Amino acid sequence: QYFCADATVFNYQRCQPIHCITLSNVLEHIENRVSFLKSLIQNVNWAHPQRKQFLIRVPMINREWIVIYKKQMGLEYRLDPTHFIEYTYETFKTELKEAGIEIQTSKNMFW
Repeated sequence: QYFCADATVFNYQRCQPIHCITLSNVLEHIENRVSFLKSLIQNVNWAHPQRKQFLIRVPMINREWIVIYKKQMGLEYRLDPTHFIEYTYETFKTELKEAGIEIQTSKNMFW
């Protein structure tokens, strides 16, 4: 089942039981990411409540050298002005931990 909606206000209770939530290039566009993730954990109709699963992909700050250079120079460094964050692996891990999500597998992918 797929939805095209504002994920921050969507009523997940009306969904069929969900096995896994996929967030691909989504989190960086959400201002209150930890609250959003906590809300998903609490409000989704999970198929297996003891095994809540996410598949999350975010762009990393080091995907383009110019991003790091601009940040070091004190310039606007985001490649997309709609991003609230340009993640490092550490900031990504920290946010997930704050939300109560444990990383099981990590694949560093750079484009």
